[in-house]
Amino acid sequence: MLTFFATFLPLTQLIFINDLLKIKQSPVFTVFIYTFSFIGATLSFSHYLVADVAPIAGFQFWPKAGLVYGWYLTIWIILILFGLFLLIHHRMKSSGALRTFLTYLIIAKVIGYIGGMSNYPLWFGVELLPYGNIFITFYVIIFSYAITRQRVLNIRIIKTESLLFLIFAILLIDAIAFTSWQETIVRFALIGLFVFVAFKFVKTLLEFERANQRLEMDKVELTSLDKMKDEFIQMATHELNTPITTIRGRLDMCVRENMCQLTDEQRQVLAPILEQTARLAKLSANILSASQITRKQLRLNVKLVNLHLLLNYIVSQAQAKVRARGNSIIFQPLHTVSSIPIDQDKISNVLTGLIDNANRFTQDGSIVVSVAVRDNLVIISVADSGVGIDEEDQKHIFKKFHQVDRFAVNGPQEQQGQGLGLYIARNVVRLHGGEMWFTSQKGRGSTFYLSLPLSKE
Repeated sequence: MLTFFATFLPLTQLIFINDLLKIKQSPVFTVFIYTFSFIGATLSFSHYLVADVAPIAGFQFWPKAGLVYGWYLTIWIILILFGLFLLIHHRMKSSGALRTFLTYLIIAKVIGYIGGMSNYPLWFGVELLPYGNIFITFYVIIFSYAITRQRVLNIRIIKTESLLFLIFAILLIDAIAFTSWQETIVRFALIGLFVFVAFKFVKTLLEFERANQRLEMDKVELTSLDKMKDEFIQMATHELNTPITTIRGRLDMCVRENMCQLTDEQRQVLAPILEQTARLAKLSANILSASQITRKQLRLNVKLVNLHLLLNYIVSQAQAKVRARGNSIIFQPLHTVSSIPIDQDKISNVLTGLIDNANRFTQDGSIVVSVAVRDNLVIISVADSGVGIDEEDQKHIFKKFHQVDRFAVNGPQEQQGQGLGLYIARNVVRLHGGEMWFTSQKGRGSTFYLSLPLSKE
């Protein structure tokens, strides 16, 4: 029986290794290994492998090698070493959890199999103590630790199969224990039914696990593609910024500073181009910022900034646009707040964007910019008396690329924008350690709030 079960060790270990490492075995080798296992199992009950048993080295009995046992053992060792070679070879090419798992497995096999071979000298009459059983125990311990620690193998499948096998063994022993052949037949029929149901269950479970593995692989691939997309966007926007900045700068010198001594008619022709170029520059900057936020690469340049002066400047810059739509803008400062630690450029863009939105969706109304202090936070609000946001759109207002119905209130020109402004604004505020929120009622205007810490901590 020792020889019978040992015969299948090379076969089972190579099946396991091939499955673990996704190796497609040669058909010729597969036929050879199965043939060896079949012949070895058959000869185990003959005198060719086990010639006899006799006392040796203090043991009451021990097997004696038969006529072909030396050849059998040679092939057995070669197959075991071949499996070990496959593990070492793939370990050199692998990484991560699989590499660590293979390391444990190689150590376990070296200790278990090579140490276990200390049993065999006694077969040929050499009186060495057989420590093989002890070494095999180390193999089981190391292997069990590896599969639970590294989670390379599917523990749930292994546990399920082990439990089903244990139940099968108990049912089999129970059936054999009965002397009545009628009861034995009934119990074997029940065992057959159990085996069928267990097989179907394990098959379904394996299909589920394979589907789960495919989903994990798809997730990894999609993550990689998403990373490539972000890298491309970042590269493309960087490349676009240079020509856009040049075009915008030259047009600004021609139209606003009149360095080219243009006529009024020529300046009127070029003014919309300058406006659209500025819009294109803003689009490029927003896409770059959104990409940096997604990849967690957006950085702040925090300095102490006089909040009153900053807000006063932003409001004064917005006056012309606000009046063009028949609106008024009011600034309600809080003089007790002086300087706060912020990235001036990014917070300026956030506040300018809030005022632009308020102005875009308000006609012949008012915009109020105010400051308050609460719990070591400065609260800046931008309130308008415009169209407001309905309840359904309020759920998505801070999502990337989302534009609500209010963008179409006053015609196609209101469709400008990419749905990135509020997404970027909220993330910038959160990077400062603050938060951004709003209140709104359809037809009665909206108020956007942002909180910023008063100190660097």
